[in-house]
Amino acid sequence: MREGDGGPPATARPRRGCARREAALPEALEETIHWLLDNVEEIAADMVRRSFARVEGLSERLDELFDDHRIASEASIARQATMMLRGEEAESLTLAAETVDYLRDVARRGVSLDQIIRSTRYGMAYVWEHVAAHMVETAGPDAGALILRWGTHHLQYANRLADCAIQVYGEERERWARSADALRAATVRELLDGAELDLDVASRRLNYELRRAQLALVVWADPGGDAQSALRLLEAAVADAAAAVGAGRPLVVADGVSVLWAWVSPAAGRDEEAIAAAHVPPGVHVAAGRCGHGEEGFRASHLEAVEARRFALRMRRTDPVVRYRRVELPALLTSDPERARGFVAEQLGPLAGDDAASAQLRETLLSYLEAGMSKLEAANRLSVHQHTVANRLRRAEELLGRSLSAGRVLELHAALALRRDLGTQRRR
Repeated sequence: MREGDGGPPATARPRRGCARREAALPEALEETIHWLLDNVEEIAADMVRRSFARVEGLSERLDELFDDHRIASEASIARQATMMLRGEEAESLTLAAETVDYLRDVARRGVSLDQIIRSTRYGMAYVWEHVAAHMVETAGPDAGALILRWGTHHLQYANRLADCAIQVYGEERERWARSADALRAATVRELLDGAELDLDVASRRLNYELRRAQLALVVWADPGGDAQSALRLLEAAVADAAAAVGAGRPLVVADGVSVLWAWVSPAAGRDEEAIAAAHVPPGVHVAAGRCGHGEEGFRASHLEAVEARRFALRMRRTDPVVRYRRVELPALLTSDPERARGFVAEQLGPLAGDDAASAQLRETLLSYLEAGMSKLEAANRLSVHQHTVANRLRRAEELLGRSLSAGRVLELHAALALRRDLGTQRRR
């Protein structure tokens, strides 16, 4: 079922006009297939969003699964296009490596087979509609015959793809269910779901003491690259984060091929702030919850780490370390990033600018508010003179068009914190 089993590499693209002579394609159909290959990234991304929106239980996991599903979809679309150009029957399909990896991944992450098959069918229908519309626009009176020829192959390919997906998914679920990792992952999920467990029994299953301080981490890698290499980098980042807080051996559970959940027990006097000193390899990111204790701390810290990661992905943050304590407010306020940016623009006006002078004024104003509106304390935090703080505050009031004593301080404070964490105010 892998690339090495004889299927053509998903990235191998025949040159235009190089279809086999015995299966020569009409020029308009060949041009359409090359158009599909040229636009496969955009089509696959939109296909994933639309198909997930139609499948119950997947729409809320879009941020989590989007990149891996998109990569697998690109490979699948490219595989069919390449097969048509080479005159290969759909029944000869062997899955691309990216598709196999994704199916094994979601089998371990609890995505149901029904969800996979339904999202695949919706996705294939989306590709069909896209290709048919392009043919209608470009092929003229021959469009009907070309759509029929493409559609026949596409339907056969979709059926074969579903059969292969069912086989790979089933084999991985069976293997996973028998593994020791499955028992550990199941115990962790029971704890996170609030199931009534004997903590001593659960600690023995996990080989990790639950009746102590708990700090949860979510560690992930940027999409792309070799899965095994990425896993080694993730494990190294977890080990370094554990060392940074003076913890012993961490509890680690894989959440797919590019995400690890981890828990550590920090030494006395250390908390998640110490994670900033950890060495995080390029392309790897660590989200940390707040320290807690026992079973409740195990659960609460994890939920915070998950939310910190979700915020980082939503805001396209590239920070190596994201601590929930630092992003709690913007995470709560940015379920809709565009509305959040609109709120910032409304509250700050010209002070929301991307220039260095505006950034300095915002930093001073935020420090002033966080210091309880004390100019002296703000000056100490910023390592500047108190008169400098006063001058900057006057300039900030001019840009805001109102006095800081005029009220709406809570909204102003929220807007400043959001502006800091949203990054550039230009819309993407």
